[in-house]
Amino acid sequence: MATNKVICDTDVLIDYWNTNEVRHVATKQIIDNIIGRNNVWISAITQMELLVGAFNKAELVKINKNISTFTVIGIGDEIVSNAVQLIKHYSLSPRFSLAGCYYCSNFYRIRFEAFYLQCKGL
Repeated sequence: MATNKVICDTDVLIDYWNTNEVRHVATKQIIDNIIGRNNVWISAITQMELLVGAFNKAELVKINKNISTFTVIGIGDEIVSNAVQLIKHYSLSPRFSLAGCYYCSNFYRIRFEAFYLQCKGL
């Protein structure tokens, strides 16, 4: 099991919790058996994206409960500053996103490993 902290993106957590997702089994195996749930952190943006995805109050309660098992990285000045630098550099790229810049800026500040579907090829 990993000893390093790993920041997971929203799509990874959706696949992890949703048993109907095609990548559920692989994602669950990676988080539970390779990374370890105690080593998974999420960004405040991921937390917000997951909460916005709730369809009703019962699902909102379930999402909140699931999120509470992970450490959430807040939005601080250093993260925002790094995100702005990334936006200046990559804003004209075809796959640019504000959330992606924020997400990547966490790597620079905390030196996390990352688990998001584009880089893992799931």
